[in-house]
Amino acid sequence: MKIVFNKRNIEESVHILRMCQEVLARFDIRFDIDRIQSKARKPDLVFVRALISVYLRKRGMSLPDIGFVLGERTHSTIINLLDYGDKDKISVAYKTFYHG
Repeated sequence: MKIVFNKRNIEESVHILRMCQEVLARFDIRFDIDRIQSKARKPDLVFVRALISVYLRKRGMSLPDIGFVLGERTHSTIINLLDYGDKDKISVAYKTFYHG
């Protein structure tokens, strides 16, 4: 399912993150939307942001739109998160998350 994100508004960002929450909850990965959109860089938050980035990117969302959803981050930050998503630790989680 492709995600279309035409308007850059907070309500739509929260809606998209709630959808991600529901999907990730099936794999016992829980997160708070406010923490995901915060500027904090703790490893557990980076891991979840990377999962969300890969999930949204695979569904056709642009890098700037993913950045906006994740707290007004730049497209280069999202590229780094997607690169992080290629590492072994997150690849296993992503395969379970995306294909499970």
